[in-house]
Amino acid sequence: MSTTIKILIIDDHQIFRDGISSMFNEEDDILVVGYASDGEEALTRIEQLDPDILLLDISLPKITGLDLLKIVSEKYLGVRTLVLSMYSKDEYVYRAMTAGAYGYLLKQNTSKDELLMAIRTVFGGAKYLNDEVSLVMKKSHSIKSTMSDEFQRNISTLTKRELEIVRLVAEGLTNQEMASKLFVNIRTIETHKTNILQKLQLKNSVDLVKYAIQNNLLEL
Repeated sequence: MSTTIKILIIDDHQIFRDGISSMFNEEDDILVVGYASDGEEALTRIEQLDPDILLLDISLPKITGLDLLKIVSEKYLGVRTLVLSMYSKDEYVYRAMTAGAYGYLLKQNTSKDELLMAIRTVFGGAKYLNDEVSLVMKKSHSIKSTMSDEFQRNISTLTKRELEIVRLVAEGLTNQEMASKLFVNIRTIETHKTNILQKLQLKNSVDLVKYAIQNNLLEL
């Protein structure tokens, strides 16, 4: 008797959820047990439906996909997550994989055959790393391994507040959102960011996000 793989699709676009679900209609070993349109609903559905695999978009309301990944990895050890996202930037792939994802696929160029292969691979307990994801992970490891001592020591020059701002920048908050969250004015945030970039010898916020990921500053 074959084992059925129970799938929970988590995405805030119904047309995408319906489209993905229809792809599995002819697969005897795959069953879509439910859907969720945001992170909070996803946690409720996981409790109710006990899925084997989450097909997860990282851009979600209420609880982001990356935050949901961390919760699932810590609380639901039997549930494996396969990210299916439109975001192809290295930092998103790296953050998702280090947060506990078993694979990362791009919506825009993943075929039905590859998605099915990824689901069955992940269900079997292995991570699914296609060429794109493998390259990102190798690149990130290489960068971390070759950073100079001086570059790493720069982290220690950041104040507690500056480290907090680095994490918020890496999470995608705007200057105004950070100002509201920290109860300061926007000029204070801009000043902090300028000081941080100077201390770390970085050019812009994109470099700062990469730096935060490579130095595990999001986990501090």
